Amino acid sequence: MARAVSPEKLREYAELEKYLHVFATCVWKIPQDAEHHPTTVGRRNVARYGVSRALTGLRQAVNDTLEALDDWPPESIAALDALLRGEGIVTVTELRRRSSRQLRRIVKAGEIRSETEYYLVKGIVDGCVDTITAEELASFNMLIAGFEAKVANAT
Repeated sequence: MARAVSPEKLREYAELEKYLHVFATCVWKIPQDAEHHPTTVGRRNVARYGVSRALTGLRQAVNDTLEALDDWPPESIAALDALLRGEGIVTVTELRRRSSRQLRRIVKAGEIRSETEYYLVKGIVDGCVDTITAEELASFNMLIAGFEAKVANAT
């Protein structure tokens, strides 16, 4: 019997799904009815694996969109935020703020505990190498290596 999913996870899934739907449709220009549209893929994943496992993939997809926006000028981010806000959907700016909070928690804990956290830190290392200090880079690389070793030992 499948375990019940918490109301918080259900709310997070719904919120991130709406964001990804608009992003994929408006930014990536993927037709809403396309089989490869992230919303369609996500719904198949929910049916196949359940909300909890699908949420992990959804979080990673959202983090990928945030990385894709790293080079966007502030006025373009503001325009996208306005579109999202107008639809009652979480904004890019808010998602970035949350990622930053999550990163601080990871650093404070001194370890990466999940694939989602791994890809967040890895994305920062890969995408922000020019904007993070050598000390931060070394710290992030130690966290990544620790998680990769943990995963390797688990298999």
